[in-house]
Amino acid sequence: NTHLHPLAFRYISRLFCSSKSNPENAQLIFTTHDPTVTEEDCIGRDQIWLVEKGDDLASRLVPFSDYRTRDERPFRRGYLQGRYGAVPRLAG
Repeated sequence: NTHLHPLAFRYISRLFCSSKSNPENAQLIFTTHDPTVTEEDCIGRDQIWLVEKGDDLASRLVPFSDYRTRDERPFRRGYLQGRYGAVPRLAG
């Protein structure tokens, strides 16, 4: 995501979400550190997976849909507050 402008990502994701431009329902699988991509209307909670590295240094994947939220509050805010884990451990 360091080389893809947010507007370019929005354009690409909408191509995959459209039945007109994607009649065969192809998937787009990507990784990013940019939580704003979750604001796309066609990306559902069950399509967002978080990666958490444990104390044993093993990575585990958790779907965002596993987290219960009181409402449909924006993912980005809760993510940046560390509510869902999957944030770096910064020393200092």
